[in-house]
Amino acid sequence: DDFSGVLEELKFLLLLDERLDFMQHVANCALVSVGACGGAMMRYGISEYAKQCGRGPEYICIINIVGSLALGTVAGAQCNPQVQLLLGTGFCGAFTTFSTYSVDTVRLVQQHKYPKAFALVVGSNLLAVSAAGLGMQLGMRLPKSNARLAMSLSTSFMQWRSNKRG
Repeated sequence: DDFSGVLEELKFLLLLDERLDFMQHVANCALVSVGACGGAMMRYGISEYAKQCGRGPEYICIINIVGSLALGTVAGAQCNPQVQLLLGTGFCGAFTTFSTYSVDTVRLVQQHKYPKAFALVVGSNLLAVSAAGLGMQLGMRLPKSNARLAMSLSTSFMQWRSNKRG
């Protein structure tokens, strides 16, 4: 009886809908986590490269524009929920970075680099939103073969996992 009460609290804390079975929720969390890991690593790599080149905010702006294009494409293609979780919520969510853009803008203003701050704000807003719209248009034109894409991703992951074990 105590166990069922704990399970009910866990469902509430995890914001589980009663129709969504627990294992499906765990699988969805895993998809988001795998996608987020890839997006975060890619953003980190690009950020480190930008630092070595003596740049920063410009690359964050580019990351946000490319990420908006990618997320728009996923949304426009109306991918199945698993692909949306993996690529949209996970990868694009971790790849793009509103918080870094915000801090970079404040730092530029504090350093009295107003033209750069303005360019960053315009680039991150106007260009990223335009890229998202373009991505949605591209996504709507993609063939509706989401099953093939999901199967390809699953197969690649399974091959990678078996190579790691072997």
